[in-house]
Amino acid sequence: RTDTNLRQNALGALQKFSLRRKAQTIMIELDMIVWITSVLRNPDSLSDYSLEYVTALLMNLVLRTAGKDKCEDPKLEILKVLNELLEHENTQVRTYING
Repeated sequence: RTDTNLRQNALGALQKFSLRRKAQTIMIELDMIVWITSVLRNPDSLSDYSLEYVTALLMNLVLRTAGKDKCEDPKLEILKVLNELLEHENTQVRTYING
């Protein structure tokens, strides 16, 4: 695993910030959804903590219309990434993926 305490803490903080509308807007504009998708392409490199927080962060961002619009980019292949997580052993991850 390449996950570090710094990454875990950063993801936890980002997820908590993503509960606020202004922070969501900024994260969406900064293409966080693209970055999150790249992180989720290799879920085995993440701890359970990071995987839960990054999927919760993604869910918070894609609930916004602007977030949904970002997900429509076919180059992102977000459906492929999320489909691979639909049957993940962690129930929290499955809950966030199902939104």
